[in-house]
Amino acid sequence: MTYCPKCKQIYETNEKVCIKCKNELEEASTVCLTNVSSIYEADQIVQLLKTLDVIGFHKSEEAGDYLQIRQGFTFDRFNIFVSSYDLEKAQKILEDYQNATKINNSEKDIDNTDENDYPIDTYITRRRRVARSIIVVTFIMLFMFIATYFMSLIK
Repeated sequence: MTYCPKCKQIYETNEKVCIKCKNELEEASTVCLTNVSSIYEADQIVQLLKTLDVIGFHKSEEAGDYLQIRQGFTFDRFNIFVSSYDLEKAQKILEDYQNATKINNSEKDIDNTDENDYPIDTYITRRRRVARSIIVVTFIMLFMFIATYFMSLIK
């Protein structure tokens, strides 16, 4: 398959020159757009590209496809490929997607704050640390009480 880099017209035939703009045609090849860490994110990006008329697919690095089928998960990354003539459009779509996910993540961070403006995770961690300290102090006091009780029995 060939395409015109100027007007982006796609040709399935063996044309050498674009019929519209008389520019020389180039061979379309697949290029790696990006790589992601999960198959779910890869599927989501490929579906987004497909809805915006960009044909793409994902392929895992190494033995990731086999591990995904065998175990249901993989630690390999997934490469997302698109056609060379759709690369610029796909990069713009990916950039918009990443900006949208950053905005959504920052909104989640704002929602996860308490009245003291601490993130919930930090708040819970502080509460757990205080609870552990109380338990440790209680056990030390209990040990000291038992030790003094037995010391009084010995005398």
